[in-house]
Amino acid sequence: MRPKSRGGQFDGNFAPNRWGGSFTEGSAWHHSFPPFAVDELARLHGGKEKLLRKLHEMLETPGTFQVRNKMA
Repeated sequence: MRPKSRGGQFDGNFAPNRWGGSFTEGSAWHHSFPPFAVDELARLHGGKEKLLRKLHEMLETPGTFQVRNKMA
């Protein structure tokens, strides 16, 4: 999950561990794994094994989230 501007451009200052900003109650990591349509999610990640590796990567990532204030 990567945010885009209203003009359709990807955020050039993207950090997957940045909390807030374009995301509500989380970061790109949290919004990359919705708890529904798991088969479709696996397909989008390139298969069940790749999805499982990505989930492990998320769970093993240190909790070093950057908090971004929407008002700034």
